[in-house]
Amino acid sequence: MTKLKEFRETAPDWMKISMLDVLEMIDQSKTNKFLPMLVHIVNNSYLSRTNNPYELNEYKRELVRKVPSMKNKIDTFDKGGLFCIYHMIEQIRVSELETMLDFMDSYEKNQINNVDINKLRDFQEIEKIVNLISLKNLGKEYSKQVSVELETEKWLVVRPLTYEASLKYGASTRWCTAAKHNPNQFFRYTENGVLIYCINRDTGVKTAFHCWIDSQTKKPYDISFWNSGDDRIDSLLSDLDGEAMDVLKKIIVSSDVKSNKEIGGEFWSKSYENNSEEEIKISDDRPTRLEEVHYGEVAMEIREHLENELVSRVYTWGDATNDETFNYEVVATVNGGG
Repeated sequence: MTKLKEFRETAPDWMKISMLDVLEMIDQSKTNKFLPMLVHIVNNSYLSRTNNPYELNEYKRELVRKVPSMKNKIDTFDKGGLFCIYHMIEQIRVSELETMLDFMDSYEKNQINNVDINKLRDFQEIEKIVNLISLKNLGKEYSKQVSVELETEKWLVVRPLTYEASLKYGASTRWCTAAKHNPNQFFRYTENGVLIYCINRDTGVKTAFHCWIDSQTKKPYDISFWNSGDDRIDSLLSDLDGEAMDVLKKIIVSSDVKSNKEIGGEFWSKSYENNSEEEIKISDDRPTRLEEVHYGEVAMEIREHLENELVSRVYTWGDATNDETFNYEVVATVNGGG
């Protein structure tokens, strides 16, 4: 307990700032005479946003989904505390939070050796360790859910044929195709495209390759490379060497380039069906969406505005250059004419 108290003292100053500190800054008086008033008003306003039990349960579900270890602690917080904790966790990137949780889980299971956790400072350090551990933990059940394009001591280059395999091989990245609880992007990019994950077994660095396939010519187009942070990069800036690049070139110069869906066949289709059903199940189970909770008031204002106006988009086509310009006009209003 003493060590924790001492560490709190050395934590970055910005992490120590509380809502009370913020209200104290807002108070324009020299004696902080407005502070009690501000505390009461903000507290009541804060709590009023969580009066809906469905919304409160939504926050609880989201917190447990993001941080499973909070399951046994979730009911110890009051409404205001729960609301505050949720928004604090929201400030941490989802991919980074998931990777840090995976790191701690692997560390507690003694799967990480010879690593001084007190010396780790950058997310990239943890990411590489987790990537290397995940390669060791890949189960045989996923071997049929990928098409292995290259497997050597240095490289593992695979095409994920199911969303589940994409989650495993794309773990600890920010790729939308490997995002938990959001399978839609994986199926979008693989139905008519080639998606390949290149994993460096020496460093743990992951690079994604993607291209679309023209439905008529069966030729690839819009070829792209992505680092683990989901930034589109030039292939020359990736860590892919000649051996890995040759594999990718061989695939795209083929006379009949096939999508992941075509190669995956029943595996791809079954994964699509399962995850489509799961999406419907989740949707039906949640009477309130977090987006509506966060932006409910703004959404209502926009809805009222749109209900009072009939907006038409008028397209004006350019000359032979096929330039397209868009003119937006309000052609009628429900209230007051115009």
